[in-house]
Amino acid sequence: MNISFKHLFLPILLLCIGCASSKKIKAPDDYCVPPPYTVTKEKEAPIVIDEAKLALGKKLFEGKLSSRNILIAYASDTDEALLSLIALADDPSEQAQLKRNTLKIEIHSKINAIFSQMNSVTAELDCEEERIDQIATTLSDINDKNVTRLTVASILVGAASAVAGAYIADDGWNKGVAVGSGILGAGLSFLTLNPKGKKIILQHPRNLLRCFMTEKNDIEFPPFVWYMINEPRFTNSGESSVLRNTQKRWIKHLFDNDKEKALKAVVFSDGGVYNAGDLHTRAEMFDQMQSVIHSLNQNLNFFIQEVNMLMLKK
Repeated sequence: MNISFKHLFLPILLLCIGCASSKKIKAPDDYCVPPPYTVTKEKEAPIVIDEAKLALGKKLFEGKLSSRNILIAYASDTDEALLSLIALADDPSEQAQLKRNTLKIEIHSKINAIFSQMNSVTAELDCEEERIDQIATTLSDINDKNVTRLTVASILVGAASAVAGAYIADDGWNKGVAVGSGILGAGLSFLTLNPKGKKIILQHPRNLLRCFMTEKNDIEFPPFVWYMINEPRFTNSGESSVLRNTQKRWIKHLFDNDKEKALKAVVFSDGGVYNAGDLHTRAEMFDQMQSVIHSLNQNLNFFIQEVNMLMLKK
């Protein structure tokens, strides 16, 4: 019986080519980017606290606010209203009561504003983590299906070789089929172990991760949040900010202690080609940033408690 070698192996070869291709997929638009909003230049400006003014404030707030909460008072621009509230504490007059009510409204308004800033950043980080994780999972599923196809193709090669050997009488052709199927089977095994896999093009000109690595902020982080993540006095050691601590962990564990290598990585660029592993890494980094913001939120909760204590005093 005369069976053509190409009729046996051509379909399998085409299957291999399909599985080994590394076509790049384009990711959908980034729906996590917050909508544009109107802010004044004053609100956009980074927060800088005068250390001399802060030193005086520590004396004025002594026994009323903790050292971290004094920092928050100045960073949130509630310091003057809080000091005025303290000054009026012992005044029983109706005019003083009206003034206290006005000050409380002002303080609450400014506290709500900083909570809004923190919540907006947390929401964006959470959205980005979920979005990137979903893309990574989809990409991994596609690649897993390709590995399965390669495994099936390898089995088919072995079966086709056995069938061909049984039907081909010519010893030379028989050996050729055996050698050819052996080479093809080895190639399939290699592709199964090292699949090129699908990749994805992901653009992110607005890149919160880059802000952490370069320590530069344009409009990505609101001023109050940026101040807190850069202020060492909001950490337990008081020596290195949460931004620096996070940056050091990334460089050590993800980039072999090589900051130059890190700065060239696609995760800190405007975008590029990602494989599934890179995407999972990016999602994990967003998760770590979100944890940082949550930890800073605890400081705000403690600030609220102390401010409420001041407001309860007449």
